[in-house]
Amino acid sequence: MPGKDGEPMEVYPSDLSDDEWAILEPLIPPERPGGRPREVDMHAVLDGIFYVLRSGCAWRMLPREYPPRSTVNVSTSTANCDPKHIPGVGSDPAHGIGEAAIKPHLCSIPTFTEQDVRQYMRTVTSFTGIRIRQTSPDYMITRMLFITNGVANDPNGLNADTGPSDPNLIVCYVEVYGNFRVDGGPPGPLQATPSPQTVLHHGQMVFDGVTGNLLVMGVTV
Repeated sequence: MPGKDGEPMEVYPSDLSDDEWAILEPLIPPERPGGRPREVDMHAVLDGIFYVLRSGCAWRMLPREYPPRSTVNVSTSTANCDPKHIPGVGSDPAHGIGEAAIKPHLCSIPTFTEQDVRQYMRTVTSFTGIRIRQTSPDYMITRMLFITNGVANDPNGLNADTGPSDPNLIVCYVEVYGNFRVDGGPPGPLQATPSPQTVLHHGQMVFDGVTGNLLVMGVTV
């Protein structure tokens, strides 16, 4: 793919594949009628956005191969985003499943930013689910990735078991650290009390990159 100077640019792990770009390209708002023709390569702009989201670097550290940081950064702003262009359930490979969590407000996918995720996480006072019990007073975010569902579900990798099967769905994977126990249910017929539960330290939350819905909350060894 050409960079901002028309020369082939280095491919970074966060860059969109051709298949991912084919999914996202139709969702990009068209040029405004009567305005100047769009000169920037929107594929390169999205790659720049994903680079910052994936790496966690500051905008000023955006590699030179991408369009200017002012162009990439402005593309994440809601100032020129018509709400009718925000991707909805109709363009969601997961068909809107999950628990409502983060409100979409961007015209691109993901429809929210890392800052939005962190703001939502501040409202999650304890990392507790149907069977998960947090035994420490606090937990902290150790990793946040905007990735494809296929990467999130890779059994040899993150193994998040998000639920949706479409590997091209963009998701936000959040890893947290704390002390957690998983409820194994009532004691068996030969047990007077449940067996001692192992303390696990790594928790996962995965959000749908289109709807912002929480797809899964779990713990890992």
